[in-house]
Amino acid sequence: MDLLHILLTYGAVLIGLLWAIINAIQITKIKLEYSAGESQANFKQEQEEENTFVEVNKMAMVESIGFKIEKGAYSFLKQEYCTMTIFAIIFGVVVLIVVDFFGTTEGFKPRFFAFCAFLLGCVTSMICGWIGLAVAVKSNYRTTYMAT
Repeated sequence: MDLLHILLTYGAVLIGLLWAIINAIQITKIKLEYSAGESQANFKQEQEEENTFVEVNKMAMVESIGFKIEKGAYSFLKQEYCTMTIFAIIFGVVVLIVVDFFGTTEGFKPRFFAFCAFLLGCVTSMICGWIGLAVAVKSNYRTTYMAT
């Protein structure tokens, strides 16, 4: 593999990361204007306008449901990552023994290349999953909020 292929690979990765950061910033700029306390205050100020009350309650409901979904998603991810950590450690030891200790043609020679690569892959995959879930949850209920 020559230098051009390496530069193209890392360039594509950097462009992808930049695009993800731009989108994440745009998503987090959407501010949820109504909360349960504000919706009550707005209702008292505009009691004569029934349409405003319905609109405020819809926004407060979307925000409330969004926060509950976010809390549930993070609880699920924490539980899943506890299970994945146990699996990664057990399977990492298997990789260490089979590949790093006995996988050489030189006989038993301890090294840790495959083990470290496997664990690094597990950790980066878990980080990407966490970021992906965070962006998906925030963007989904913010999209609903903006659509109502």
